[in-house]
Amino acid sequence: MAQEKYALLVGTVIALTDDKGPLKPCMYCGCCSAKITGPTEVHNAGLRCDGCERHIGWLSARHLDAMLAQSRGAA
Repeated sequence: MAQEKYALLVGTVIALTDDKGPLKPCMYCGCCSAKITGPTEVHNAGLRCDGCERHIGWLSARHLDAMLAQSRGAA
C-alpha cells in the first residue's frame, strides 16, 4: 500500500526551491523548507511549512518515488 511505501519519508524536512508546483516556497510566509506529512485517504503525503506550520501542498507519487530513490542512494 502507498501509505506504507512512503512512511519512511514522513517527518523529513525538504528544501522548497522550485518556481512553481508543490516545491515552491511557502505562499504565506516565504519560508524555503517544509516537513513531509503523512497520508490522507486521498493523498500520499503533504507538506507543512517549517516557518508558519501551515499546510502548503500535496506531493505526488512521482515526487515521493524520486525522494525514496535518492534516500536509498545516499544510504
